[in-house]
Amino acid sequence: MKKFVAFSFFLLFSCNNINQDCNNYYLIRHAEKVRVDPENKDPELNEAGQKRAVVWQEYFADLEIDKIFSTNYNRTLQTVLPFSNSSELEINIYSPSSINYEDFLETTWTVIILTSTLFLNVERR
Repeated sequence: MKKFVAFSFFLLFSCNNINQDCNNYYLIRHAEKVRVDPENKDPELNEAGQKRAVVWQEYFADLEIDKIFSTNYNRTLQTVLPFSNSSELEINIYSPSSINYEDFLETTWTVIILTSTLFLNVERR
């Protein structure tokens, strides 16, 4: 969680209008999940969540996305799956506890969608 807070802080203050090379970040939470069983640590999206995932797919359709990253949870994968299918981009699985945020921020990809149990991130140059 500390890494996520530091990463989020960096995202908020890493850009200014003068810098032509700055990145834009869109942070979004995974779509609505099934809440029937509180013991289920890996629920799927409910009907509203499935509809929201399609809304996100439509939102990102006009952006030039290069990579998709997601944690390996049903709700996060299902949130980004409609966009992944329509864009024909592979979903790259990562673990928030082992990601090296410094290396991640030094990537040269044009755009990244990063979805986890907390956020989905788009980096755009």
